[in-house]
Amino acid sequence: MRPNPALNRFGWGMNALLIAPAVTGASAVGEVVSSPDGRISIRIETDAGHFSVSRNGETVVARSPLGLELDGVAEMGAPALEKREDLKVDRTIPLEATRTASAADRYHSATFIFREPTRAARRLFIDVRAYDDDVAFLYQIEDSVPVHLRGEKTAFTFPDDPGRSRLHRRTRERGPRAEF
Repeated sequence: MRPNPALNRFGWGMNALLIAPAVTGASAVGEVVSSPDGRISIRIETDAGHFSVSRNGETVVARSPLGLELDGVAEMGAPALEKREDLKVDRTIPLEATRTASAADRYHSATFIFREPTRAARRLFIDVRAYDDDVAFLYQIEDSVPVHLRGEKTAFTFPDDPGRSRLHRRTRERGPRAEF
């Protein structure tokens, strides 16, 4: 799904390179997006409250909170999943001025649309991508007034054995994933 100009868009909460498997953890009920090779999965709970990531069936990021802290508007009520839109991408992007002529851009994505049950009935969009080597997600809020971000509730909870999992957060991405 392409961003709607009427939405308030916030940067990706996570763009992680998953390097080593972790210990197995409990899986929560939710919607799953898996990488094209099926090894990496990200699960978003149907109330938009938590997420988890697994690699080869083992937990890399345990059940962790999702959410935004907003300034000047009421906190978003507990939203319910209204709709899911899926997309599969498998393309080659030509590169210029590099040693490599092209780059593969291959991922599965889903846009989860949540609606809060309050009178405001704002909608929260969580765009999720699962690549063969990482995952990413982006928040967007549909509101009739500008929304200012105070902070994030989003956090990363690792399994009990942190020596078996690694997460590298990318702050400046280039190439096909730059928009994330």
